Amino acid sequence: MLESLIKILCQGDPIENIKQYQALARKFANVIHFAIVFDDLKMSKPDIQNDFSYYRRSLPKIKLQLGDDGVKVQDDLANKMSLFYAYPTPMMRSIITAMTNFVAQDNSKLQPISNCLSTMVNACINAVTQNSVNDKQFCLYVMVACLVLYDHVNEEGAFVKKSPINIKQVKKLIETDGGPIAEPLLNCLRYTTKHLNDESTPKGTRNLLNAN
Repeated sequence: MLESLIKILCQGDPIENIKQYQALARKFANVIHFAIVFDDLKMSKPDIQNDFSYYRRSLPKIKLQLGDDGVKVQDDLANKMSLFYAYPTPMMRSIITAMTNFVAQDNSKLQPISNCLSTMVNACINAVTQNSVNDKQFCLYVMVACLVLYDHVNEEGAFVKKSPINIKQVKKLIETDGGPIAEPLLNCLRYTTKHLNDESTPKGTRNLLNAN
């Protein structure tokens, strides 16, 4: 579904596409919003991995007591779930992998996708700045998720001097309007992006985001 959405939103002018296909843009925003919120909840519950490991170790005993029909999550699925939850941000990782693979199949998609993602970031910045949305937290989540995706998809990343994304403004909005989600969003930028600590990233930008 993600590939189908991005194909439509990235054809031609992404600004016009987002205006013309508002429902599809909202659907794309909903998908990445779900992903980043899921990862935020997962990070706040570190016992999940230990609990699930305990469940996997208990499977033989459960099968002896209840039989295979009594096991809700079978071994194969349990193994896949364990690998999935082993990553700090499994949902965003899955979306990043899907997006980068999509670009790798056809390098001509790189610039249109980069343009679409940066447009989404800037649309969220404008919406929050101008108080034109009821749910600012939703916009901030989408803003950060699109920025992370841009930083992984675009070869130069989101933090170079000529980036179309104003990182200083992004941080300011997170701090002023993020409330309880401000620190998780900043941590997402610090630890989920790809190019933040590259030599090509201005020292001021690195210090801006890494400062407590």
